[in-house]
Amino acid sequence: MPGIVPADGDIIAQLSFGFWRYLLASRYTHTLWMDALRHAFPHLVPQDLGTVERPVHRLHLLRNRIAHLEPVFANNIGLDVQDMTAVLGYLCPRTQAWFGGTRVPRLKAVVAARQALLP
Repeated sequence: MPGIVPADGDIIAQLSFGFWRYLLASRYTHTLWMDALRHAFPHLVPQDLGTVERPVHRLHLLRNRIAHLEPVFANNIGLDVQDMTAVLGYLCPRTQAWFGGTRVPRLKAVVAARQALLP
C-alpha cells in the first residue's frame, strides 16, 4: 500500500535464518563485521567473528535438517544446545538465562525419553 512505511522490526522479521548465517560469513570480517555487525553481539568477548560464525553455521544446518523433516536424533544434541545457548548469550544474557531455564530442560527430557525407547 502506498504511504505505508514498514517498521524496522517488520523488515528484520522477514529476513531468513540463512540471510543472517551468510551475513556472518568470514569473508565479511574486514568489512561488515568490523564496521557494524559486531555491535549486534554486545556480549561476545572478544568480538571475534569466528566465535559466532561457527555455532550459527551449525545451527543453520540443524534448522535445514529439521525443515526438511530429516531425523536429528543422531546429531550431537548437546552441541546443538550449547550452540543455541552461546549465540543467545552473545545477544542477550537475559534471553540466554530464560532459554537455559525453560527450553533446555525440555530438550534434555525429550532426548532422555528417546534414549529410553532405544533397544
